[in-house]
Amino acid sequence: MSKVETVEFNGRKYRRYPESSNPAHRRYFGRSGARLHRDVWEYHNGPVPSGMHIHHIDGDTGNNDIQNLACVSRADHWKEHAEELSARSRTPEQFEHLERIRPKASEWHRSEAGRAWHREHAQRSLAKTWGKPRPVVQIPYQCTWCGQEAIGNSPKRKYCCVACQSAESRFRLGRSSYEHPHHAACVRFDGGG
Repeated sequence: MSKVETVEFNGRKYRRYPESSNPAHRRYFGRSGARLHRDVWEYHNGPVPSGMHIHHIDGDTGNNDIQNLACVSRADHWKEHAEELSARSRTPEQFEHLERIRPKASEWHRSEAGRAWHREHAQRSLAKTWGKPRPVVQIPYQCTWCGQEAIGNSPKRKYCCVACQSAESRFRLGRSSYEHPHHAACVRFDGGG
């Protein structure tokens, strides 16, 4: 039988399973889809606003005292855990798995079945936009990574070039503190968001 830790809050029992293969079950106390840290925060502060997360300030997911809980934006919460999330994808087991499947993936993509899948997928994607006139709209925006002014055709644009998008992604995951030396050799987006 697997190990179970149980705590009680507001007359309800919450459990976590330290030996579970599911990281969320190992880390968080829960009951029927509810998490203890969210229930504690809501008990003291009301409903969690849409798009917000409840963060354990000291990093101890077993410490669900209200003084240890903060309501933060999703982006800020991911920043707090960027190094930990990045480390999860760099385990020796993960690297071994990638090395095992890389040749198989490459082989499949070159196979007739892989090429057929890509052709079908491209046709389905294009079919959604074919026959629909696309107005050309020029919308000014500011790159969220480098701050450079740019013009695009979507209000959802965030980056002025592929290099800025990649740099921001690597920085967010804790892989680099790279700053893009702007912008002579940039690979520019040609549209989209």
